[in-house]
Amino acid sequence: MSKKFKYSKSLVLTNGKRKNIRSNSKQEFQKKVADAQREIGVGIDICDQTTVVELIQTWFDVQKKPFIRETSQETLRQTINYYCLPEWFARKRVRDVSPADISKIMASVASFHRDTQSKVLQVLKGSFQFAVDNDIILKSPVRDTHKARGDKAKEVIPLTAQQCVDLMDATEGTRAYVPICLMLGCGLRRGEVCGLLWKDIDFVNSVLHVRHTVVLNCGIEQFRDVTKTDAGIRDIPIPQWLLEILTEEHRTSTSKFVTSKLDGSHHTQGSWRRLWDIVVHREIDSATPNDKHTDCPRVLDFHCHPHQLRHTCITRWVEDGLDFKEVQYLAGHSTIDMTLQVYAHYDKKSRFEETKSRIKTMNPYENGVHRNQLKICHLRVI
Repeated sequence: MSKKFKYSKSLVLTNGKRKNIRSNSKQEFQKKVADAQREIGVGIDICDQTTVVELIQTWFDVQKKPFIRETSQETLRQTINYYCLPEWFARKRVRDVSPADISKIMASVASFHRDTQSKVLQVLKGSFQFAVDNDIILKSPVRDTHKARGDKAKEVIPLTAQQCVDLMDATEGTRAYVPICLMLGCGLRRGEVCGLLWKDIDFVNSVLHVRHTVVLNCGIEQFRDVTKTDAGIRDIPIPQWLLEILTEEHRTSTSKFVTSKLDGSHHTQGSWRRLWDIVVHREIDSATPNDKHTDCPRVLDFHCHPHQLRHTCITRWVEDGLDFKEVQYLAGHSTIDMTLQVYAHYDKKSRFEETKSRIKTMNPYENGVHRNQLKICHLRVI
């Protein structure tokens, strides 16, 4: 037996079908009718059964997948599957999603860094705006009040010159030595280091040609004849100290890759991790009571990671006076903003004395202008 409602009204939809609006509360009934009529008036199908998971899948297939690289696709998939689609939300009708539901999703990722929260919010904003644009809903449940909060990802601090020397000294003679030198000397990305072929190095003219990469994340381990972006294709002058290291390595290498697995093939996620363990096991703080690597000299009093070495190289280029457009090209950045905002670290300790001396000699009243002659306007805000 069907449930009886105190208030009921049948509305004709744009496709000729009818939709019954019912409620026992007069106020709620009036609101439902008004909302439905407004949506019908602008062509919204108020009977649409599209679920959240169907919406996001369509948004991904139509608006994202055709325009981004495979690695970016996989990163986006992980964000969607790990953070955006809990079962209670995924199976919900798009039309039934409220701002409170979006708040609940954002609360579930509140303990993560702001960058992760931002990625989740971008998915939600993009997909529900897609629903608005395609007449599934009239208004997106994602509001301006939904924001990414919390701590930002920690800034990558470049190594000092002495730390670079200590790192190279600690790893010389190991498989990690050449990759470290390539990142410190030419600012290569990890994938570019792994994809570098001996034929990409012009020993006569001291130039390194970046033309390949190895993808080592998002569950993909592939050698590719393309770089991360079109800007990644570039030619980098090789400093003399690095050229000597590469020349010696080339003399004994049996692989087509500059750095490779023991069998000569390109690195995988696992083999690269084992290679970097060589660095980790030389850090003083890495020793544990049950440590099996007792033969490793624990000499490094700092922790570092591969991308930090790229940061270090690019920072040194900036500090040595290279033009920012030159640095952008050498780093393989698509935009100058990336170079300026992310990599142009300011070494306060080393530059403070220089800045202090320059400011000390500045005279804003030169050319005979006495400070008493300067007119000062005092403003009061009421």
